[in-house]
Amino acid sequence: MKLRPRLILPPSSFLLEEGRDNAAATPFCKTRTVGRIVPPLPHYFAKLHKPVGKPSTHFNGFRPARDGWLRRVGLSSLWLLAARLAGQALGLLFTAAIARSLGQAGLGQFAFISAVVLIGNAATTFGLDTLLIRDVAAARAAPDETASSVPQTISAVLLIQLTLAAVFVAGLWLLAPRLPNQSPDTLPALRLAALALFPLAFSTVDSALLRAHERMGHFLVFTLVTATALALGGLVLAIGGGGLTAAAGVFVVAQVAGALAAAGLARRGLPGFRRRWVWPSSPVLGRALRLGAGLAALMLLSLLYQRSGVLLLSLLEGDAAAGAYSAAARVVEALKMLPAAFFGAMFPILAQRRRGDGSGRVYRRAFAALLAVAVLLAALTTALAGPIMALLFGPGYESAAGALRLMAWSLPPTVVAFKLSFDLVVAGRERAAAVSMALTLLIGGGLTAWLIGGYGLTGAALGLVAGEVAQVAILKSVANSGNRQPLEVGR
Repeated sequence: MKLRPRLILPPSSFLLEEGRDNAAATPFCKTRTVGRIVPPLPHYFAKLHKPVGKPSTHFNGFRPARDGWLRRVGLSSLWLLAARLAGQALGLLFTAAIARSLGQAGLGQFAFISAVVLIGNAATTFGLDTLLIRDVAAARAAPDETASSVPQTISAVLLIQLTLAAVFVAGLWLLAPRLPNQSPDTLPALRLAALALFPLAFSTVDSALLRAHERMGHFLVFTLVTATALALGGLVLAIGGGGLTAAAGVFVVAQVAGALAAAGLARRGLPGFRRRWVWPSSPVLGRALRLGAGLAALMLLSLLYQRSGVLLLSLLEGDAAAGAYSAAARVVEALKMLPAAFFGAMFPILAQRRRGDGSGRVYRRAFAALLAVAVLLAALTTALAGPIMALLFGPGYESAAGALRLMAWSLPPTVVAFKLSFDLVVAGRERAAAVSMALTLLIGGGLTAWLIGGYGLTGAALGLVAGEVAQVAILKSVANSGNRQPLEVGR
């Protein structure tokens, strides 16, 4: 069949054809760009056709760029919010099942294991998911300049993650017996749960590709598969019984299911994509390591800070206090779904942003509305903390309700910190964001440890709020001190 030339608007505009949103068209599809004919590609960025003829200066069905930008953000945010809502809801179901099956002390032990594995995931991911999203988004905006290196970048990201995962698991197996204040059941469960880092490496790459191409609906399905497997495993434990090691096994199986789902969704959602190993060249590998280092430091320090309350309570106060804090923290994490979805949708769009497209003004207005919603959510959570904890976790978590009333007020400064850190990363200043997070961890972590020593669980909750306020102040100072021009995204 002869391919008929077709034209669309530049990426900053928006066009609907046959009821389908083409704003997120990628080089995998019958991509249509001004003055260019691009047939379906046989594999990932396999061939880029040179322009033929003269660019058209007339476009039918024109809409302002701002409308297209708003629609893209709205749809992507909706899908990501749905993914986070479903993930958090099913995650809460899993936590509730573990809490009822293992008790408050057992929940504290599992919270400690989860914190260690999540920190390991941040370290082994090495910030490369963010780098991959940024590079692929840049390749979509300027395919002639950057697309040829994308296959090697994908292979480099996967190779680095698998290598770091192997190092982390080996080190954890050797050092786990020396961790203080842990029960005999914790050691085998921790060693088993650490194996989840290997399937997480594969799912990280595939889910990053989906997000980079704004396939947020497919990302929702990936999240649902992983969270559903986790929740079903928790229900099996609650009904049939099972210890800490069984809970760790459920966690590993859920990550394997998620990795398989992500691979299938990438093949289905990105036509022409096939996982073909392309050995990365030394420059590509070196670039990934160099740029990933700043992003990895930021992610690792951020997770250390977020989990510092559970880790410090587990080491200083015991499993019961850690379990109560973990239960309250799950609710606070659920409150962060909306801002996380908004900024997650913004990242691939702002990575392609051009001057004068109107996105900056709409972005600032949307952030102001988001901050107002965060204040409202914090007030409602404070008023309903008791019923929320009783409904989700049952009797025995009264102390967690008191902690939740304080921790809820960490949400407004968290939203501000999200924006400040996000702006630095989009501008290519991830090292500045990492320095800010290191200072936050030092100040906030030290303050939290001091408060725990004097006030226990309440001190940990107060430390969370104080740490978020300190993070905003530090990020503002770093952002204002950066007088140099932002680095180009996808450099």
